[in-house]
Amino acid sequence: MDPIAQDTVTHTDDSTTTTTPTVFEFSQPQPDAPPVTFEMARNAVAKFYGIEVRDIDHVLHQVASVPGPRKPIWSKFGKLNKFGFLYGILMHTPDKEWQDDYIRSFYWTFRSNRLMEKAEEEQCLNLLYAQFIQPFTQHDTSGSSNASPHGSSGSTPNGSSTPITSNATDPTHSNFSTALRKRDLVCLICWGDEATDAAHLIAQKSSIPLIIEKLLERAGMRSVFQVQNGVLLCANCHTVFDALKRYIDVVDGCLIAKIVNTTNDPNDKEYIRRLEELTAIRAFHKKYQYHAAIADSPSEMPVYIPLVDETTHPNHTALAFHKAACLIWKLAGAGAVNEDDWSGDCEEDVENRLAMVASRLEDLVKTSTVSVEESK
Repeated sequence: MDPIAQDTVTHTDDSTTTTTPTVFEFSQPQPDAPPVTFEMARNAVAKFYGIEVRDIDHVLHQVASVPGPRKPIWSKFGKLNKFGFLYGILMHTPDKEWQDDYIRSFYWTFRSNRLMEKAEEEQCLNLLYAQFIQPFTQHDTSGSSNASPHGSSGSTPNGSSTPITSNATDPTHSNFSTALRKRDLVCLICWGDEATDAAHLIAQKSSIPLIIEKLLERAGMRSVFQVQNGVLLCANCHTVFDALKRYIDVVDGCLIAKIVNTTNDPNDKEYIRRLEELTAIRAFHKKYQYHAAIADSPSEMPVYIPLVDETTHPNHTALAFHKAACLIWKLAGAGAVNEDDWSGDCEEDVENRLAMVASRLEDLVKTSTVSVEESK
């Protein structure tokens, strides 16, 4: 996710023709170049898309009214959507080191006007989508179940003799699912107990495994099947969670369920309606003893995990990555959907391009490894 900054795309008018993918790399400064600030990078991106610096705040408030497509077909995105997407990455990248890398890379790339070539711009945007959005929109329901109000039969938050662990190599997802049910008992967002799913924070699978590996490494995890990489959600909450419409925030060490306000208006009627609806659903489910003492407010909906052992709780860094994806995609004015639900023209082309990204990145890693070995 640190600018691996290399992307590939097939350039051909004939779908049956195979060509060697080109490699995109962000422009980098000379060693003696002065430091780059957030404002410099933001202004470079704004200038590239013909947006006056004085109009940036206005643009960010307007972008939600210019919705982009629900999948990364960049030719169908307006300049405001693209600017919002890139601004969101600069603003919400959850890791300071990565944020500094992207500030520097965006500044030198966009001020050079390299991306005036549509193919280059598309390569850049495809890579960023694959890094910041795609790993958090993969909906997997292989762990779905109609769980009882208190989890698996006979289990209690602290009384089970079975440890809360999951097998990192389990291909069936079953151990991961069982571990989450023992830990969470009910949906962590609405507290419903029917048709619950074992939801991943960082995706179980992706067209670019290298990016998943980097996200896990940054979060201090080894596998997507660790219980810390999951939350138990009902089917509805899982859908909107993977659609980047809801997230779990970490506030002063506490977990808070939040709804994305896509309008930037805190008094938006639809946003208020969704807040009130979720609060009412949670109030209905308070009959379960573990949640009875929790007090909700419109902006504070605490996430309660009965298990005391915090080492098994959701990974805070992974939650921050998912939150960032929600806020970035919001600023793009787009609604993320599950990859399996994509429809319409260009779908096959998008999938092929992401697959080419994965293939080329793996080749580059292998080449880099060989070069290091030969230099020893």
